[in-house]
Amino acid sequence: MLSIVTRGNGTAAQAYYEHLATGKDRQIEDYYAKNEQGRWVGRGAEVLGLSGPVRREEFQYLAFGFDPKTGKALVRQAGEQHRSGWDLTFSAPKSVSVAWALGDDETQAKIAAAHDRAVDAALSYMERHAAFCRTGHAGKDEMQADLSCAVYRHYT
Repeated sequence: MLSIVTRGNGTAAQAYYEHLATGKDRQIEDYYAKNEQGRWVGRGAEVLGLSGPVRREEFQYLAFGFDPKTGKALVRQAGEQHRSGWDLTFSAPKSVSVAWALGDDETQAKIAAAHDRAVDAALSYMERHAAFCRTGHAGKDEMQADLSCAVYRHYT
């Protein structure tokens, strides 16, 4: 199952990440980042030179619409009011969650890796078929967009 929630502006995204990184809100931190560090996925992340673990500074720059390496604006209205993105939650079917919960370490690792591959495939599909940006006068023109995704594995 896929759930999508619009994230707020850059300031809200920064506060959201701070909760994850500092543990100010244990419930949110446990839900999102207890088990793993985030990882970068998507052509946009590749173009920007983002790979491996998600680092706070990189996340913050992108949340405000700036290139994390150069500081250059990536969007016309970069800054505090820039919409930071969306929170997509990919949930495995309950039967998979039960198999993971009852499995030994090796089984859990295989299930987690399979879920990671499924999430990566879904994001790749979305990037090719559903990601676009508006350009031109009054945003009337559309063009395909490259995604920069900070992916976190979490368990409930």
